[in-house]
Amino acid sequence: MHTGPNTRSGHGHRKTETVSFRLDSALKTRLTELARRDQKSLGDVLRDLARHRVALTEDDAIFASEVDRQSRLIAARAQDPQSAEAEMMQWIDAAADTQGWQ
Repeated sequence: MHTGPNTRSGHGHRKTETVSFRLDSALKTRLTELARRDQKSLGDVLRDLARHRVALTEDDAIFASEVDRQSRLIAARAQDPQSAEAEMMQWIDAAADTQGWQ
């Protein structure tokens, strides 16, 4: 892979790498139209898409971590049978249709 300074996308002199891959012609046409509409190069559009996808993955990991943290807090509080969390867990157990759960 070729590496060199990236000066076109406004990121200073970060090292970049060239990635080559194939697209079907319809997809390339649509991406080219997006690039033209946004007054960007096709490369800039593809870089934006890649950054967005990576950010989504990072956001998913942050979200999953927060869900786990909150679940553990609720589970710990539900150990007290007098807590609102215990009452809510009892209500969920009674109301839930658990047929087919694994």
